[in-house]
Amino acid sequence: MGLAFLTLVITVMSLSSALSIQNIQVERDSFFTNTTAVESITQPWKGRSMVLMNKSALQEAISKEFPEFERIKIQKKWPDTLRITLISHPIIANLKVRYTLPTEERWLEEESDALTQAINELDLAPNETGAETPIKLPFKPSDLSNAFDLGEEKEEPELEVFEQKGLLNSVGQALFDQEENLEMITLTLSHLTQPVSDREEIIPTAHMQFWRTAQTYFENTLDQVITGIEYLPTARELHFTLPNGTVIWLSAERDPKEQIDKLITIYQTDAFEEGDLSYIDLRVKEKVIYCLKTAPCAQ
Repeated sequence: MGLAFLTLVITVMSLSSALSIQNIQVERDSFFTNTTAVESITQPWKGRSMVLMNKSALQEAISKEFPEFERIKIQKKWPDTLRITLISHPIIANLKVRYTLPTEERWLEEESDALTQAINELDLAPNETGAETPIKLPFKPSDLSNAFDLGEEKEEPELEVFEQKGLLNSVGQALFDQEENLEMITLTLSHLTQPVSDREEIIPTAHMQFWRTAQTYFENTLDQVITGIEYLPTARELHFTLPNGTVIWLSAERDPKEQIDKLITIYQTDAFEEGDLSYIDLRVKEKVIYCLKTAPCAQ
């Protein structure tokens, strides 16, 4: 029995050595999936044994680097090929990201070139002989913008709002390598101070679930179609826009059904039906706050 076991071990080892991974095929469900980037992750698996290959380890390595894939299927095609099939998380909305850069960053972007030129001119002023001699500045370059400030009150410049357009998948990731789908609703991500990166998770899982639950319950209960969605991450709010222009404010930190149920009590009012309301705020417990489009609160 000992000899038979040893023979089996030698046979397995021989097969393991002979049947090594020589080819890796990556198949995708979307034209926009970057298979080249995925293939680079798989390179360390080439040359390994087909017999002893751990599919779970490779799946985990790909998933860690590319969380946008909902499923990663790995099949062994004997004698020397692995076939990897990538299934992406579904796209559920168009995405519009709106952000303003902080004052310091806007100043650097807009004035750094002019400031650099001014410093260079001061730093290489001609001496008595006509040669350019470096001058020690009595102030920091960062103070140069205030050198000619005579105390006059300056108006704060209006912040420029920048915009990114992309898509949003079901796990809250922003994707910027595809064009918008006109048949999908658009979610606007507002009040950011930085742009977002491709494949960055911009909405946490809990708030994604809140959105899906709130929209389904709202449309089914009130027989109203939501035409637009705005998500405010800092305030943790979700705003639904209705066809008549009224915006519904919800807190993403409280039960969505409890908030929407309060709306049923005023649903039949003329102002709501005719679209005279700018917004209805359901965030405060046991209260419904609304604002007419003609009121100061709507400005």
